[in-house]
Amino acid sequence: MTARSRRTMRAVAEAVAKQPRGRSAKNVKVHRAGSAPADVELSTSVAIPSAAMNRWERQMADWLALGESIGEIKWWAFEPLRFRIGKGAFYTPDFVVVDELGQLVAYEVKGHWEEDARVRIKVAASRYRWVRFVVVKAASKGALTFEPVLAHG
Repeated sequence: MTARSRRTMRAVAEAVAKQPRGRSAKNVKVHRAGSAPADVELSTSVAIPSAAMNRWERQMADWLALGESIGEIKWWAFEPLRFRIGKGAFYTPDFVVVDELGQLVAYEVKGHWEEDARVRIKVAASRYRWVRFVVVKAASKGALTFEPVLAHG
């Protein structure tokens, strides 16, 4: 990991961790270079809209709340960040977590995979190596399985 990536990761993690859930948040944009468009944007609201979640996302939210209550997770939110993956193209993970070590983890919860979603998360993982990307798949009887996305390139 380069020094620039570490600084970017630290800046995003600190900005994200300062945002309270359920209240309006400031826009945080992290630029790669002087006048480049923002690569990572923090949503203007990090409220948890459980009505907007499907049942798998609600189950994941419950799992994250449990992790937060026992200290394994410092902060988490539903769809708080979007990552630029190309010109005019963005990827928004379902959940972003700051774990107990201060690392950003982006979770994508899927009951069914479409090819465009696979491509977007793989491109994001390759471009933002300082974020750990994980796909959470719905399994039988309400179980969730976790599969890390490996960066290529």
